[in-house]
This record gives sequence, C-alpha cells and structure tokens, in this order.
Amino acid sequence: MNSLQMSTTASPWVAIIDDEELVAETMATAAAQLGCRVNTMTSVEELLEGDHLSYDVIVLDLNMPKVDGIQCLRRLAQRGCGARIILTSGYDSRLLETAVQYGQGLELDMLGAIEKPFRISVFRNLLSIEHEAKKKAVEREYPVSLDDVLRAMDEGEFEMHYQPLVSLATGQLSGLEALIRWENPELGMVPPNAFLPIVEEHNLSLPLFKYVTDRVLSGCSVLKHYLPECIQLAINLPPSALSESEFPDQIVALAGKMGCPADRIKFELTETTVFENFSKAYEIISRLRLKGYGVSMDDFGTGYSSLAQFSKLPFSQVKIDMHFIQTAMTCAASRAIVENTVQMAKQLKINVVAEGVEDYETYVWLREIGCDEAQGWFIAKAMPPRALLLWLNELANRSDLKPLENFSDFNRQST
Repeated sequence: MNSLQMSTTASPWVAIIDDEELVAETMATAAAQLGCRVNTMTSVEELLEGDHLSYDVIVLDLNMPKVDGIQCLRRLAQRGCGARIILTSGYDSRLLETAVQYGQGLELDMLGAIEKPFRISVFRNLLSIEHEAKKKAVEREYPVSLDDVLRAMDEGEFEMHYQPLVSLATGQLSGLEALIRWENPELGMVPPNAFLPIVEEHNLSLPLFKYVTDRVLSGCSVLKHYLPECIQLAINLPPSALSESEFPDQIVALAGKMGCPADRIKFELTETTVFENFSKAYEIISRLRLKGYGVSMDDFGTGYSSLAQFSKLPFSQVKIDMHFIQTAMTCAASRAIVENTVQMAKQLKINVVAEGVEDYETYVWLREIGCDEAQGWFIAKAMPPRALLLWLNELANRSDLKPLENFSDFNRQST
C-alpha cells in the first residue's frame, strides 16, 4: 500500500451483498479505487451472521435468495445498524424508491439507490459522499494545518515504521515496507489520512517522499546489520517523482552517502500511477533497475493495466491489491484474479506478493497456489525500528516451530 495514499485505517468500510459475483466484483473494484476497504458477500445471512455493525456502508441487492433485501433492512434496523445503506435492484425504479422510503421509516441511514444494469459513475458518486463525510470527521478529530505539516517536516516529527513481508515457502522474513507515521506533540499519533490530503493539495508529495527516502536510507545503514543480506526495504514512489528524470541519479548519490547498497532498496509504484504516464514510468523504472534497485507494481488489479501492458515494464515484483486477497475465500472472481496473477508472474519470472493477508486460511491458500510472499496484519502491523527488532528476535527464537502458526502470537507480544 502506498504510504503517500490514504490510510485504510479510517477509510470507509464497505460491505457489498449481491448474489451475482461479477456485479459484486465490479462494485468492489470501484470502491477500492476510491480508497475504501471492501468485503463482498453472496447472501444476506453472511452479513447478518458477521460483524455487520462495523461497516460504514452496506450495498444491498433487494432480490436476494432466502432472505431478501426488505427482510434484511428490517433485521438491520432491529439490531441498531448505523451504516449508510445503498440499495440496488434490476426491478423498476418505483420499487427501489419505496424500498428506500421503507428503510428511512425504520430510521436506517439510506444513502441512495442504484438501478441495474447500473452505471459505475452513479455508484462512485454515492460512495464519494460517504468518503467525504469520513474525511471531514477525521479533520475534526485531527485539526492539522499546512503549517503543522511543514513544521513536522522541519522538526523531524515524521518517522518511519516498517511492515514485514514473509516468504510463503519458509515463513521467514523476506522484506520490509517503509510507511510514514506522525507523532504530533499535542494530538499524539496522527493517521496518514489526516495529513496526506494536505500534502497532496499543496504539492508536497515530492518533498515528503525525499524526506521519507532520506530516513529509510539512513535507517537501512543501521538495519542492514540486523537483517539477512537478501532483505529489501520498500519505499513508495509518488506520481510526482516520475516528473524528475534525474531522480534515479539523486537516489544513487544519496544511497552512496548513507552507505546503503542498491540491492537493499526497492521502490513501489501504484498501477494507476504507472499507466497514467506510461513512457515516463518506463524511463524511471528502467533506470532504477539498471542501477540495481528493485521496482514493484503496487495495488495490482485496481487500475487500468492489462497483462500485456504489465509485461512491457521491467518490474521485479508485483503486489496484488488487498481487496482481492481479502475476498478470495468468499468470491470466485477474486480467487480467479489472484490465481491468474500468480501464474502470470511465474511465467514472467517476477516475484509476487499478496497484500492484506488477515487470516490463517488465506495464508495457507496463497502458499498452496504458489504465491511468493505475504504481507498483512495476520503477519504483523507496521512497527517502529525498536519493536521490529524485538519481533524479528521472537521470530528467530521460534524457528523450530511452524512460523505461520505463530504470527498472531508475535504480534501480541510486540505491541
């Protein structure tokens, strides 16, 4: 996940309930592109039996088998559901309108309705309303300004945390992703989605990226003494970095100054960033690779690329977007996308990473289909360097056990 994008920790949490998997997957992809966390389900029972009270938005098809959408609305109201609800249906618009009115009568928060076949733009607009409401709530809780961000950069308040990646074949550490965190003297830990919109609005993405790179390369010169030689530290590359042709040369100079070998660093670009400026992306990616750095495509599957386009770029790694990983156990379409991506990467001899791994079942399945690496909260959250070293020590001390069965234990002891 790009550290210069919105953090998922405060992004809208969306449940999509539709028995047509292709429809659910299309909606889920659109929601993920807006920065939402998404879970797809093919039955109302799955929603009601799960933690339905934790969702910010519920997208519900009225014509569901067994328990239909109208029955679902009544049960959600009885349970005090506070989510905003979007209804969908292939029936006439009058039915949708009256269903929305019915939900309002039950004192549910009805966000709107979408007729099928639906236009993706209508769905995006409805979700954007919720996204904006969520953003304003964060702004109220963390009232930071441009001056606060500039001061934090000047005074070094931004710090780097590192999230581990592990080899699915061995269960051992295989990489680290550097993620920016802000410890504000007055507000405490400020989430990225409270300050990154300010960074982007005022064209500070590139200065902040250079700040991050300086900190990571400096940290690399220390961490390399505690890590196996094959471990790379990943730094997220903002779109603005593609505008600087001299960027690869600047990195080489800075890395040399810090004493950090090129093969210890990897840069991540989102799929959308790459294909919005293909020729410039090719130039930067190729030059970084020629200088010995790894380059990964992040959030693969949510943007515009085809497999043919992807094969034209010299990536050393591809990271499958977390939405497909987190819905693979319940959605056949997501499962197929993950399996096909793994097979494609194998044929191109490219390392493949699964992002957002949050449970044991998914971890084991990914290993069985031949995915190379996994990253996610099941393994470990992002940690400051001191906590990371403790986590690594615990992992090493338990090398006689099956590592994949102990990640949750490691996480509890490291927090």
